[in-house]
Amino acid sequence: MLFLALAIFGSVFTASFIKWCESRKIDTVGVIASNYLSGSLLGWALVGWDGWPGLSAETVGFGIGGGMLWPSAFLVFRWGIRRYGLSLSISAANLSLCVPVTFGLSFLEEALSLAVLLGLGFTLAALWMILPQVKRSETGRDWKALCFFPVLLGMLGIVSLWTNLFNIWGPSPQRFLYVTLVFSFSLVFSMLALLLWKRPVPRRAFLWGQVLGITNALGIVGLLGALRSETFAHHSAIAYSLHSVSVMLLGTLIGVGIWRERMSRRNWAGIGFAVAAVVALNLR
Repeated sequence: MLFLALAIFGSVFTASFIKWCESRKIDTVGVIASNYLSGSLLGWALVGWDGWPGLSAETVGFGIGGGMLWPSAFLVFRWGIRRYGLSLSISAANLSLCVPVTFGLSFLEEALSLAVLLGLGFTLAALWMILPQVKRSETGRDWKALCFFPVLLGMLGIVSLWTNLFNIWGPSPQRFLYVTLVFSFSLVFSMLALLLWKRPVPRRAFLWGQVLGITNALGIVGLLGALRSETFAHHSAIAYSLHSVSVMLLGTLIGVGIWRERMSRRNWAGIGFAVAAVVALNLR
């Protein structure tokens, strides 16, 4: 349970920290780009401590792909927190589980159970309930808001799918190495993007990025550790459900309680459907 608690803390802290940086006018793009430095260093230290598992071509390939996907999805998530708040963004983000589930049904010949069907239905209901949060401009509905939550779900869903595909096709002993490579390649691609944009990272953003990188990496390592523990070794669905639901509820409480984000009754109902969707999809 200690690993699971670490995973929950890492996920909630990461989202809350981005919200805090936005409120303090800290360059969050620089924070996100530089967080991969401390995260990758911590990852390599853990790989050395755990013992070198070898390096396969599959792990390198998945690491490179993850290094492209993770920063992109993180930036979209950051934009959502800035514009629509922590509560709804973190709830929509945790619905991303429906993407690997749908992929499994379509291409991996997984069975369509009643739980999966209900989970996908709850996902659509949750998105529909969350979307009324969007503001109306003087010229009509804010179409950026209507598109954002499905885009966020899709992008983070692809990240989840990528990791799930590694769990299927990648060498199991190299899971920690895979995460470390993702952080390392994310750092390389993020720095290259900033150079192309001619956007320097302020010293303040760089320093706070190192804090974020440590907690970000510890959260991912905690989830992997929980899945490998005796408690959840054969109950991964329970681990994923506890993690996602806890992150969703804690993120919502922090958004409403600390940041005073306004939530309508429909939004609260949407979060309820999101919790039900996560539980149902993990029962597949």
